[in-house]
Amino acid sequence: MLRFERERGNPKDVAAQVWWVARVFGPQAAGGAEEAAKARELLEGLHAEQLLREPELAPTGERRSRPAAGAPRDG
Repeated sequence: MLRFERERGNPKDVAAQVWWVARVFGPQAAGGAEEAAKARELLEGLHAEQLLREPELAPTGERRSRPAAGAPRDG
């Protein structure tokens, strides 16, 4: 995924993808902690706060396994 984004050449889009991958799958999946830090710095410099927050909004296995507040429980 990152390889294809890098080929397109838009630094903001590349940084957003690197940041997303690093936050969701870990820095090594995004090319290392240094690459993730560079991506964060670029996005902060562009005042792209939403792009920095998006990975936190992605559902994870842990979140999916919990019932929603007020949802009926099995049993």
